[in-house]
Amino acid sequence: MLAWTLLAPVVRPRVFETPSMSVYVVQGALAAFSAVVLVSDNQKTLLRPVRRFLQRPTEGGLAARLAVAYPLAKRFRTGATLVMYTLIVFVLVLLTEISGILRAGVDGVVADATAGYSLRLDYNPEVAGDRLVPDLRGGPSAAGISAVTPLLNATGRATDPGGRSPRPLDTAVVGVPDGAITGITFRERLPGLADDPAVWRALASDSRYVVLDGFFGSTGGPAGDYYDPGDTLTLTDPRTGRSEQKVIAGVLSNGMVFYPGTGASSTTYPVVMGERATRELFGTQAQNASALVRTSPGTAPDALATRLQGERLSSSLVATPIESDVRRQFDSSTAFFRLMQGFLVLGVLTTWLMYSNSAAFEGLEGGFPVEWAGICGLAAATFVASLLATVGPARRAAAIRPALAVRVTE
Repeated sequence: MLAWTLLAPVVRPRVFETPSMSVYVVQGALAAFSAVVLVSDNQKTLLRPVRRFLQRPTEGGLAARLAVAYPLAKRFRTGATLVMYTLIVFVLVLLTEISGILRAGVDGVVADATAGYSLRLDYNPEVAGDRLVPDLRGGPSAAGISAVTPLLNATGRATDPGGRSPRPLDTAVVGVPDGAITGITFRERLPGLADDPAVWRALASDSRYVVLDGFFGSTGGPAGDYYDPGDTLTLTDPRTGRSEQKVIAGVLSNGMVFYPGTGASSTTYPVVMGERATRELFGTQAQNASALVRTSPGTAPDALATRLQGERLSSSLVATPIESDVRRQFDSSTAFFRLMQGFLVLGVLTTWLMYSNSAAFEGLEGGFPVEWAGICGLAAATFVASLLATVGPARRAAAIRPALAVRVTE
């Protein structure tokens, strides 16, 4: 069982292909249980290297013999205790490793999410009209802005290309100007589209194509892999009832900049299209209500966001620093795992299998770090605590004279 749980995902990487982490938790628990059974049934063999120490005619040798006498005699109870002990350490290692994976991958996620843009602006088009973007380029903060890319926005409904829900999904339709966005990357592309800029060119030239992010249609937890480039969905304008079938040209590495408001929503998913295709389907509903901003060298995005919101208060402008928002989301995830560490570890190998095969870590490209400092610290702390709890009784028992220990009161 131990060999199967550890080697099967290596020999057959797709055997546990699932977006859920639960299968890896079960796998890790089985590995821990199997290892404990092996140790419990082979204690004498494992203790053979220290037999000379156990047989020393000293108080320390006697204490050591007493310490192992009960485990050797009561293998089931020892194994049950060891299973509980192992699972606690198991969970601690799991949480430590996942925190390390998140920290190692955050820089890559930030690069994918920003693609050179520093701010996302959301504003009221009824108040700002078509003047907001030109005003930004020539306003008081223009020196801190190197480029502004306006986005068309409309509200639509789409079928789930993953087939998970029969009901239409609320979508935030985003129309991108032709040739304005080429640096945002894709984790999957339609066959025939050789690189990421080719996907953006396809959106501009063919109104059939759309791009989604990996979380489209998800209801929480890992995104999974429920659709691929080439799959189709039906996009509808809820005002007119007009519908068109669209083909997925690519799946974004990170689509956070296209979510409305501040950060990703769990109920409204972006569908990114060409500007012309957006106007054709949604007509006058499609308006410029958001924009992406590149800051000039030396300009702090957070400070610029505060200034722009003050200058454009009448337009209800909300400026979101993209990098800070992404890092804040990762900080909250890391804080959760650190909190869980404080309350209670999947081993390093099981975590690596999870990282390699589970869609839960899709898009994290920072590599797999082994948190040696944290793991060794946890292992040392639990070992020392166990040792302190057992060394006292063992030494006191070893100090009792044999004549007193075997004397029977008449």
